[in-house]
Amino acid sequence: MNIKHSEALKHVRLIAKFNGLVFVKQRATINNNQSYQFNNRTTGLCIASNFTLWSAYENCLSGYIDILKQ
Repeated sequence: MNIKHSEALKHVRLIAKFNGLVFVKQRATINNNQSYQFNNRTTGLCIASNFTLWSAYENCLSGYIDILKQ
């Protein structure tokens, strides 16, 4: 099954919101791909960083992002 970039981004942001986080761009790249981080929704503090969209998507599917819940 192939998933589009926009669908993956929507899914990751939904999982982040459910866990009290926001999924935002970083000012960096990883192998010429945009890097992202998960921030606490209320404080804005960085919880986890240096994800590509696809690594963040895989971490959402595996349940790792649920562990980051504040």
